[in-house]
Amino acid sequence: MKVNEAGRKILKEWLGAVKKGMKAKSKNVFRTPKGRGSTLHTILTFVSHWWLSMTGFERAYLAVSTFGMLATVLVLAVYLFQLDNMSGQLEVARMSADASAKSAKAAEDSIAQARAIQSARLVIEDFAPTITPDKANDGLLIRGTYKIRNVGGTVAREIFANRSSGGGVQPPQPMPKILPSPSPTGPSLAAGERLEYPVGWQVGNDVMTGKMYFSVNIWISYRDIFDEGKIVHACFQYYPARKMFIPCPGETPGLRIGEPDPTAK
Repeated sequence: MKVNEAGRKILKEWLGAVKKGMKAKSKNVFRTPKGRGSTLHTILTFVSHWWLSMTGFERAYLAVSTFGMLATVLVLAVYLFQLDNMSGQLEVARMSADASAKSAKAAEDSIAQARAIQSARLVIEDFAPTITPDKANDGLLIRGTYKIRNVGGTVAREIFANRSSGGGVQPPQPMPKILPSPSPTGPSLAAGERLEYPVGWQVGNDVMTGKMYFSVNIWISYRDIFDEGKIVHACFQYYPARKMFIPCPGETPGLRIGEPDPTAK
């Protein structure tokens, strides 16, 4: 108890000195009374008296509390370190996944490109029928052929050739999407080879004089070596002023039908 009272007395004297120093605005505000030394000395003296005044249980409790606080800080530091490390690992994993996805896409594109090179690909060409007056019916006779060529790398099989024709006061409209319909009994066509098909129509005076439109649609279905069904389509429209067929509006003039349109966006 005496030690505790002495510590309190020292603290009281020091606080009194500080208050006086603040009121006086003295540079010696941190000096202790009665020449007992520096402020640090006073604080250490107070702490030592306070420590000596504590019981053994209080000291043990303080030590355990301090240790617990330090342990908590340590655990928190370890957790933050692991969290930062985990974030770095997740970023590495994400980058690795992105690289794997890009590699898979590149491999897929490479396979698709190789398959496209090897696959059969048919085009329609040489559609230029002969057009002669049909005096008996006051119209036109259209006779001729068209050809299909395999410009791909392998055989085309189960080829099925179909066509339709029609006229009207409106120009021909784009054909809707048609699904391939290969024929199991259809012929095959090796790479670089051609097949020829005959065509023939009889049209009236309205087409000959340009009062009505006349157009022909041709589509060829087939199957490639990968067992994929494919189809190629072409449309031709008769122009009385030129007395010939040219590709329908929307078809690229001079394009070998069946090939990609270079003007398409």
